[in-house]
Order: sequence, then C-alpha cells, then structure tokens
Amino acid sequence: MKSGSWSSGSSFTLKKYYAALVDFDRTQNGFVHVQVGDQEGWYSGAIEPYWYEEKPNTESKGKMTLYAKNDLYILKSGDWNSQSAFTLKANTPAVVDFDRTQNGFVHVKSGTQEGWYSGAMDPYWSETKLANEGKGKKWLYAKNDLFILKSGNWTSDSSFTLKKYYAALVDFDRTQNGFVHVQVGDQEGWYSGAIDPYWYEEKPNVRTLYAKNDLYILKSGDWNSQVAFTLKANTPAVVDFERTQNGFVYVKAGDQEGWYSGAIDPYWLTENPNVNLKGKKTLYAKNDLHILKTGNWNSELSFTLKAYYAATVDFDRTQNGFVHVQVGDQEGWYSGAIDPYWYTVSPNTAYICMKDVIFRDAPQWGTGQAGSRKQGEQVNVVGKENGWLKVSLSGDIGYLPDDGQHLQKKINKS
Repeated sequence: MKSGSWSSGSSFTLKKYYAALVDFDRTQNGFVHVQVGDQEGWYSGAIEPYWYEEKPNTESKGKMTLYAKNDLYILKSGDWNSQSAFTLKANTPAVVDFDRTQNGFVHVKSGTQEGWYSGAMDPYWSETKLANEGKGKKWLYAKNDLFILKSGNWTSDSSFTLKKYYAALVDFDRTQNGFVHVQVGDQEGWYSGAIDPYWYEEKPNVRTLYAKNDLYILKSGDWNSQVAFTLKANTPAVVDFERTQNGFVYVKAGDQEGWYSGAIDPYWLTENPNVNLKGKKTLYAKNDLHILKTGNWNSELSFTLKAYYAATVDFDRTQNGFVHVQVGDQEGWYSGAIDPYWYTVSPNTAYICMKDVIFRDAPQWGTGQAGSRKQGEQVNVVGKENGWLKVSLSGDIGYLPDDGQHLQKKINKS
C-alpha cells in the first residue's frame, strides 16, 4: 500500500514467495514498512496470513519430475510479465531444474516445450501425480465451480456444473485420457482427478457457527464498511473460511450475506448453545420480544411478548433456525437462544400489596407514576434495583421500596 491504510492505493505488487525487507520499527497506523529494491510501501506485519519467516522452497535442488497443481502458463523468460511459452495442464508432469534459474524462476521442460516458472512447491507443484493416488470410487467436494466435461478432454463441451463445495462420486478406476469419471445423481461426465487444485477429500472448511453476541455483518471485508445485516446473538450462520476478503470471511444467514472476522474466540460459538433443548418449554421473555410471522429477522411482526411474560416455545418446530412461540391463540417465530432472550425459570415472585400503593416509573421518589394497586392485590416482582422492588404491571414496569411497608412476599400455606 502507498500508506498505512487498507483503502490506500497500491504502491507495487510483491509476488508470492518473493522476498522483501520488512521494518517492524517503522510503522504507520499499525502497518509496517516494506521495501524491495527501490520500491517501498506499507502492509500488515501479521506473520500468519501474509508472510513466511523462512524461504519456502530452500529444500528443492537439482532436476525433479513434478506435476502441475493447476494449469500453469509457463513463461518465455523469468519474469511474471513475460509472454507464455506453453500451458502445462494440471497434473501433467514436467522436469523442473532448480539449479537453472533466471531472476528467481526455475527452468521447466515438458517434452520438447520449455520455459520458466516459479519453483515454489506449495501453490504450483506436486511431487506425485495425484490422480494416480486414488483407487476406486470416492466422494470428493469441489473446491470451485467445476464444469464437468462430456468427454476426457479440456476442450470438450460441459456436461453439467458442479457447484463449489458440492459432493460428487469420483471413480479413479474409470478414466479417459487421464480424466476420471464424475457422477452426481443421474448427471455424469469427466474431469481431472488432481486433488489439490480441484477437489477436497474431506468436507471443506465451511462451518455452521453461532454468534456470541449481536454481530453487525459487513457489506465488504473492511471494519469501516457499511452493515449488511445484524446477526443476532446465538443465531446460526454459515461461515466460509475458504472465501476471504482482506482477512474477513464470508458469512451467510438465510438469504442475507456479508463479511466478518473469522476469529472464533471473541465472535463465534462452535457448538449450538441450544442443542440440549427439545420439545415444548415454558420460557419467560427477558425483554419485550417482537415475535415474528416467519423465521426471518426481516419478517413482519406477529405480536409483542412483554418482558417477563411466559410463552410456550417449541424447539422441535423450527424455521430457518427460529423456534415456534405461542401465547394463547397468538403464535409466531423467534430465536431460541436462551442467554440473550429467555429465562428458563420464572423471574416472577408473588408479592401482596400491604396498602393502596402507587408505583413509580424509576427506583426513586419523585419520579412519574407507573400504575396503582389496591390493598391485598397480588403483583409479580421480577427483580431489585437500588433497594427498590421491580414489579411487572400488565406489561409495564413499576417500582416501590423494598421496606416491607408497601409490598410483602406472598407466603404459600401448605
């Protein structure tokens, strides 16, 4: 970057695996100074996502037969801006000479074709022909949208599209020109069996997580971005750790989507906080809850459940992660997350009015009136504040001193 800001313009591009001098004592807004020759600028000094502390390919020596992890455009000279000499298809072998270099690029030869490319192993090369490692049929997951082909040829027409992260049955024993057979239901075709560029062997890193608190999911991967939507506490979302933007991860909840930090500890729960809740439960609203007509935060209001009032919540009847809520003949949907929204035990304690009383709308004398009750009437006390009893009054809240002269706890006679 030209300055210490993610929104700054680019000063220059540092290619993957290339070296730079990073000065951690020279900072700007938390960014560190980066220099390569006479080119300089600013970038994050975070090691894990952005930097290697040691040269990544120091162990590669001499000539090796390697296999392209992806389609590689082998270059005419040792320069990323050079023209392409030829295309080395994914999983195709080439002789890579690590002792013959040009500007840090290594010499690559495949048959009579030759040129130059990066010798970095991790993104570009494999020491084994990955398709040959597979035997029999395996369930694999697409790393990206894959255009499955009608025949074993890169120039073939597409048979169907296998969407990113979707599973397919791949038959490594049924091949055509080095391509393997791919089947999804009654759709079938051919594709490369090279694992690394195209397939996951295990279900990929797309996880259902639960918001620890209300999270303001962003429209782009930037803390200064506008909010796309609010993900309520304990509400599930699909978090895609493979799809990132400036270190943020992709988040989807229903038809709403955006970006947020993938840091688990401050923001996300890995386990469903409501996993042990089954069937119908009588719960009590912690605050006024706007019960919805459908299982969606953008839904219209069905009714309002006043704070401390009871409802029947059915955890076996769900809609988009929301649970069914019923009070008398009123019903709708809401989050079943206990901690932010519900009491599992009634917060109400029965008290009797010792005389005609007028409740205040705050826990001190001289404040407004919140309602009145006659001597002998029963009220529900839901808590205490500053030595005053907090009382639920038909959906409103009122206060009286906890002095035994106005209200006394009801004694149940056995």
